[in-house]
Amino acid sequence: MVKTNPEKLWQTAERYLKSNRPGRAEPHLRKLVQALPGNPIFHFNYGLCLLQAGKIKKAIDVLQKTITLDNPKPPFFSALAEAALAGGDIGLAINSLEKGITRSPLEVTLHQRKAMLLQNTDQWSEAVSAYSTVLALDAQNVDAFVNSAICKRQLGDFSGALEHINTAGRFRPETSSIFDIKGSIEQNIGNTQRAQDYYQRAVELDPGNYSARRNSMFNLLNLSHIDRTARFQPAQAMDSQIGATGLGVTFFNDRMFQPDRALKIGYVSSDFRLHVVAFNLLPYFQHLDHKKFQIHLFSDVKNPDNITAQFRSLAHAWHETSHLNDDQTAALIRKHKIDILIFLAGRFDNNRPSVAAHRAAPVQVSFHDCATSGLAEMDYWLTDTYLHPADTQEASTEELWHLPVYYQFTLLDNLPDAGPPPCEEAGHVTFGVFNKPEKINAQTVGVWAKILKNVPASVIYLKYFNFYDDPMVRGRLIHLFKEQGVSEDRLQFGAGYDTRGSHLQLYTRTDIMLDPFPFNGATTTFESICMGLPVVALWGDTFVSRVAGSLLSHIGEAGLAAHSLDEYVDIATALARDPQRLNRLRATLRRQIIASPLLDPATYAQEIEKAFREMWRRRCRQKSAEAG
Repeated sequence: MVKTNPEKLWQTAERYLKSNRPGRAEPHLRKLVQALPGNPIFHFNYGLCLLQAGKIKKAIDVLQKTITLDNPKPPFFSALAEAALAGGDIGLAINSLEKGITRSPLEVTLHQRKAMLLQNTDQWSEAVSAYSTVLALDAQNVDAFVNSAICKRQLGDFSGALEHINTAGRFRPETSSIFDIKGSIEQNIGNTQRAQDYYQRAVELDPGNYSARRNSMFNLLNLSHIDRTARFQPAQAMDSQIGATGLGVTFFNDRMFQPDRALKIGYVSSDFRLHVVAFNLLPYFQHLDHKKFQIHLFSDVKNPDNITAQFRSLAHAWHETSHLNDDQTAALIRKHKIDILIFLAGRFDNNRPSVAAHRAAPVQVSFHDCATSGLAEMDYWLTDTYLHPADTQEASTEELWHLPVYYQFTLLDNLPDAGPPPCEEAGHVTFGVFNKPEKINAQTVGVWAKILKNVPASVIYLKYFNFYDDPMVRGRLIHLFKEQGVSEDRLQFGAGYDTRGSHLQLYTRTDIMLDPFPFNGATTTFESICMGLPVVALWGDTFVSRVAGSLLSHIGEAGLAAHSLDEYVDIATALARDPQRLNRLRATLRRQIIASPLLDPATYAQEIEKAFREMWRRRCRQKSAEAG
């Protein structure tokens, strides 16, 4: 029998590990742990080797044994957590870190890894608590301050988030990512110009900060004093910054450019989950002709839910892409020979219209975004004639493709009875605003203040999740209204997270909804109408500022959308002074929207299919012309 030489085995394994060849190192490490089964260091390295080689289950088994051996070190617990994460077992990962913390309670790295894991799985409160422990052990841990700020922002604790990100900035001044996060917090509070200044500073410090550029593009839609050109130029600049345009993947010679064949339609999104975009899409997906259109969903959803499951059941194929970069995602899309690729809500959440710059499909379409993508490789932007009338001056890199109706909603289940207008019992009119605070600017407050002055004893009720729990969010609006001569007692703030039913019930305490501008509400307008509440809106000159007017027009109530600020005041004032009309609208608006094209998914699906078919036919004609 050949005698095992542990030292030689380790030297050989170490050489392979250093040259990034875990597969060659593995048999030597296996022999080592067999020869020295009680040695935790060799078990640890064997587990890491298996993890690097992609043998996740075996790595977990080895690392679980490692932490049971004599005097396990903190890195052993971290390694087991990494292996558990790779295997999708978040519970085991957290449990491993907690065992390590029990043995080494002062080990900052274990607490920090646990906090990051909680943060990455959207366990915001638990993550904040874990980061607090990190900071108690290391009061100058900049990463902990930054990530704690991110988590506090998610929880609606904007004051606390701002405190922590400012502390991080003092330790690490002139850091692009810190300015980007500061901008997002100020935007949530409603300080949109200050947010814009921070985003711009972030880009100045790091022109490659894609997050800051994207956040800036989104925030610009909130700024009433910014003209169309100033909104368009940053979008165009984003295209050159991505640096992928013109890669040459434009011929698609592996496709059959036949105009009437069955098509593969791909959708790229992080919103196949409990999200307003999902509720706009589901009715249409449920009425697709799956014989003519094969649906592929490319998902960046981090934490799937029941809505995710519905989308998966309606798709021909489901592809996880959150672990892929833009180039890899585009390659996956091309591999599956997608004919028409739809990018959903590009500016929102974790969506990636930037994949379009890699020309992933012959036809690429922006849908449910609120402004141009700015990308030269994005072919079309879906819209309708209310959002973009024939004389629109809004610039876009895409060709506008007009549908008969743009929005399609899911009829809300178990709608509570709207009841009579609450002013009948209260003796005063309550105006409601359920939109994001960032949509409420000084100009908007000036108009609303005039309405409150015109309607004695009236109040305005503001609610958006738990945002108004934060004193900075409330304080900004109290100050803006006070500047317009409206006292704080005319403002009512609601806060807290509601169920769908309790949220809808809030509408019963309001008489008239006021839509913000220039960034209109879509979901809030739809919900208001379903609950029998008239919405007063203002027509603007861009997609995002014409949303509420378009919805009102589709239900036959275009008269509620004003063409000037003075008319907005007049419409709201007249409604408040006409209780009979309020009663009539309360009784009829729900019927109107149910009968409208906004809730006709079968027809809507047909119109979407017509649009995709004609886009494809155009591309086929173009391909034929290219062939000569």
